[in-house]
Amino acid sequence: MAENLKEKVRFDPSRPVPQIVYSSPKARVLLLGLEAGVEIPVHPDAAEVLFYVIEGQGTITTGEEAHQVQSGSLVAAPAGAARGIRSQERMTLLALHLG
Repeated sequence: MAENLKEKVRFDPSRPVPQIVYSSPKARVLLLGLEAGVEIPVHPDAAEVLFYVIEGQGTITTGEEAHQVQSGSLVAAPAGAARGIRSQERMTLLALHLG
């Protein structure tokens, strides 16, 4: 599998636009495009998730912690922890769901 993520990312001014770039029984990788000010509200998730910011800046919340992130940031959300994302500027990120 080889993907050009810059060609695959999509943006909408009012909502996140997830693209599944990989899926197997043990892992799923989503490519997310968020315009400035777009938010994924904090929500529960049973899976462990790793977020990698490709471009942009924002906040990733995991449990009770809010992490200021930018290009190159990696954030781990433990299984069962609530998580959410808010972009401060146009963001592109990968979300790796494990388990």
